[in-house]
Amino acid sequence: MNVCSFDFSSISLAFNVKSIVPNPFWASIGLTVTPLPVGSGTQYKSEVSLGYLNQSFQNAVMEGVRYGMEQGLYGWGVTDCQICFDYGVYYSPVSTPADFRFLAPVVLEQALKKAGTQLLEPYLSFTLFAPQEYLSRAYNDAPKYCAIIESTRLEKDEVIFKGEIPARCIGEYRNDLNFYTNGRSVCITELKGYQETSGEPVFQPRRPNSRLDKVRHMFQKIM
Repeated sequence: MNVCSFDFSSISLAFNVKSIVPNPFWASIGLTVTPLPVGSGTQYKSEVSLGYLNQSFQNAVMEGVRYGMEQGLYGWGVTDCQICFDYGVYYSPVSTPADFRFLAPVVLEQALKKAGTQLLEPYLSFTLFAPQEYLSRAYNDAPKYCAIIESTRLEKDEVIFKGEIPARCIGEYRNDLNFYTNGRSVCITELKGYQETSGEPVFQPRRPNSRLDKVRHMFQKIM
């Protein structure tokens, strides 16, 4: 089965991370991660004064946070949380926006690790139409594809199932149905929502970033 359809992580706790030592950047950043209700999306705010850290540096932090949020801890985007930039140190005259831009995603990753995240995957609701002669097989095969049959209805010579299934399983379920019904089945789906995955997290490769990867590796060795 294709298990590469997990969609995003959601924050389960709040946590604050300030500067990480040793820090190769001329910058210090504090981020607080706070959970939001499901479906809220992501929010970002800064509590660091523009009088202390000007707009170009503020933008760099926001860009770094956005980059980190797009990949999360496992290569999947993060949602349903607020990121607050609430602490920053600028080292004049050597600090540059790039220092803040590169440090922000590393600090964010540490905050997410200590806050804890839930890896979710998309679920679909489905309506399956098949000849009645295949009722037993279609029903009994459903658990093989992690599908749950919620209702069954007979109409003329047809059986109609309604239920839910992980998006990663629908392709194989449809192919199997089409094979043994000789193409006489129809399965209609729509997104129902997201549910927490079970088992070990499934990782998606991160976008390559040689400088950030080196810094991340260094921090992983000391944390």
